[in-house]
Amino acid sequence: MGRPDVQADALRVFEVLKTGGIAICPADVGYAVMATHAKSLEKIFLTKQRGAHKRHAGIGSYAIHKEVHIMDPVHQEIVDHLSQDLDIPVGVIARYRRDHPVVKNIDPVTMEACDVNGSLSLLVNAGAFQDALTSLTFAEHIPLLGSSANVSGTGTKYQVEDINKELIDIADIVIDYGLLK
Repeated sequence: MGRPDVQADALRVFEVLKTGGIAICPADVGYAVMATHAKSLEKIFLTKQRGAHKRHAGIGSYAIHKEVHIMDPVHQEIVDHLSQDLDIPVGVIARYRRDHPVVKNIDPVTMEACDVNGSLSLLVNAGAFQDALTSLTFAEHIPLLGSSANVSGTGTKYQVEDINKELIDIADIVIDYGLLK
């Protein structure tokens, strides 16, 4: 397989996502399915057979978290310790800046599927690929949303060959980095 070219792969995915495509990509927490457009997110949601109570999660980075989330110092210190000191992926759920350009670019229907009582979830510190991709989307103020690449209730997938066929079928691009940690 060789060593992956993370930057080149992230750029290929970014080009697909900008045109409304769906991507399956590696992360330190397993493979994720993601999109930037409402119709694509709805397609993911339906294919995953997610319950109406489930929410979209933001695919983020530490930089995005710092700009978008509003946190008191104690909670920020906890996130910093986990994500920066211990290098652990963290799903951060916190109040957010509604006037931030990335947030403002989430359409109202999708925002309803993201916001829970004034909070927004962002996956932070999920590896080199996610950081490369989110740096591209963030630079253009494009929100990147998604979830694990699995049909609801079937568990996290750590190899592309284990991802449910129906998700592979809706993906416009799949980045296969083999078995993930």
